[in-house]
Amino acid sequence: MNRLLIRRRSRAGAERGFSLVELMIALTIGLVVIAAVGYIFSASKRTARQSDGLSRIQDSARGALLLMNTAIHNAGFLPNPIAESDPSFFFKQTTGTPPVNTMAIYGGLGTDLLTDYPWIPANPAPKAGANGYDYLAISFLGDTDNDPTNSLNGSDSLKSCLGQSVPDIAYPSAQQVVVNVYYIAQDTTENLPSLYCAAKYYDPNASFTGYALKYPPQAIVSNIISMSIRYGIDFSGGLQTDRYLTAAEVTSGAGGASWTRVSSIQITLVTTTPETVAAGQADQGIIKGGHFNVTQTQTIAIRNRLE
Repeated sequence: MNRLLIRRRSRAGAERGFSLVELMIALTIGLVVIAAVGYIFSASKRTARQSDGLSRIQDSARGALLLMNTAIHNAGFLPNPIAESDPSFFFKQTTGTPPVNTMAIYGGLGTDLLTDYPWIPANPAPKAGANGYDYLAISFLGDTDNDPTNSLNGSDSLKSCLGQSVPDIAYPSAQQVVVNVYYIAQDTTENLPSLYCAAKYYDPNASFTGYALKYPPQAIVSNIISMSIRYGIDFSGGLQTDRYLTAAEVTSGAGGASWTRVSSIQITLVTTTPETVAAGQADQGIIKGGHFNVTQTQTIAIRNRLE
C-alpha cells in the first residue's frame, strides 16, 4: 500500500508542468535571445549596406580618375607632328568674341568656367566656390581618317571625354582639336553631385573659325562632390616637378610659372554616399551631413609638352 502511494505521488510529480514563474523566465530569456539575434542581423545588414556604398563611391572616384588620366595623357597630342607646321596652337588663347582656348592643359575655378568657356551651357550650373570646385580643360588632336600620312588612319582611336570619336573633315584640313572640360555640377536627373564633361571641336587650320561642333555636357560619374587640382611646374627645366601650384598661381606667373611648363597634375576627388550612414560607422571615411565622404588623390604626368 505504501509502495503504491509513493509510486502515484512520484508519477504526479513527474507529470507536473511549468510554474508561472518558470514560464515567465523562459519567455524572457527567449525574447532576449531573439532581440540579440535581430540586432546582430540588423547591424550586419547595415554594415553590409554601408560597405557596399563605400565600395561604390570608391569605384566612382577610381573611374573618374581613370577617365581623366587617359585624357591627360593625350593632352597636346599630335597624331602626325611632322605634318603640323605650328603645333604651338595647343598653347594659345586666341582673341575674339568669344575667345577660343585650346591650351593643352588649363584650369581654374568653377566660378569662372562659363566666362572662360562661354560655349558651356549654364544649366546645370557649375558648382562655384574657392574650395573643391576647380575645373580642368584638356585639348588634343583627333586622328584623321582621310590623312594618308597618319598611322592611325581609319582607327578613330582618340575620343572625347563624352566617348565620341573626334570628328574630321576633308583632308588636309582634317585634324580636329577637341577641348574637353571637366567640372562639378548637380545632376538634374538623379539630383546627385556629379563629375560633368563638356566637349567642343575646332579646326585649327581654319583659325578655329571654320568648323566648330559641340554636344550637350553629360554627367559621367555620379556622387563626386568636389574636385581640387594642383599643377606641378617644372621650374628648373629638368623634366621634373619642382612645386605644385593652384590654377590662379599658374595663370599669374608665380615664380615664373606658365601653362606651358606644367609637368604633372594632382587631382583630389571627394566622393559621397547617396544614403545616410550611422555616426558610429566612420572608421573608413569621414561623415559629413550624415554621409560617407571619401577622398582620393592621384598625380598624373604630362607626356606632351612645349617646354
